[in-house]
Amino acid sequence: MPDPRVSENREPGTNEWFLNGQIFHDWRAGRPRTLWLHGAMGCGKTWLCTTIDEKLRLEANAADRVATCYFSNAPSTTNARSVTCSLLSQLGMGKKIHPAIRALQAELETTPLVHAPTSDQLEETLLAVLEPGDNEGETIILVDALDEIPFGTCRSQRASIARLLNSLAKSQAPGLRMLMTSRPHGDLLQSFTISHHVWKAYPIPDDKVQADIELYVRAAVENSAEEWKIDDTSQARLIASLAGKNQTM
Repeated sequence: MPDPRVSENREPGTNEWFLNGQIFHDWRAGRPRTLWLHGAMGCGKTWLCTTIDEKLRLEANAADRVATCYFSNAPSTTNARSVTCSLLSQLGMGKKIHPAIRALQAELETTPLVHAPTSDQLEETLLAVLEPGDNEGETIILVDALDEIPFGTCRSQRASIARLLNSLAKSQAPGLRMLMTSRPHGDLLQSFTISHHVWKAYPIPDDKVQADIELYVRAAVENSAEEWKIDDTSQARLIASLAGKNQTM
């Protein structure tokens, strides 16, 4: 689901440059199926991902499936297994349980000494869940802030999640769309664009970020101008100062 902390504070009109742009239009059409939006810290990546999430859920047909993974301030226990379980829950256990999940449950019930599926079993089940049924539409997976998992202390968890995402991206499931936002850290560049050519990388433009910052700041100042008792000239100066280059939202 969209991050409520972001949804409540997002200024209307921000991120419209992407939602109305060609990159988003092409991704929705499956050209490409997997898209990685990357940018510097503070450029509004989570705001953008949440905006995309909201739009997709608002426009989704009853047969469409949307799953999100937000890694902001991710705990050290976050790993590929926990991500796989989250995606299985979101995509395969909606109005009815997916047959692949029922098959896994049945397999475990016939093995009394095994109380939990292996990571490989979970991933195989997730890949099966990605295959659409007779009455299913698109399957969309959004991933935000994988770079928030510390590279130093949690390097293996971060690498395992990257490997999982690449495995899903390589699947040939019809109707699958994946979109990811993060900083372009070296290990992620290696995983997503150098070693595995399955992601279309798109740098978030600085001028679009700046325009969104100015829109956000202008609205905040204008909404508070009466309380602060400042005139139009002072408002303009304050907006120019707060929305200066290199500010973050």
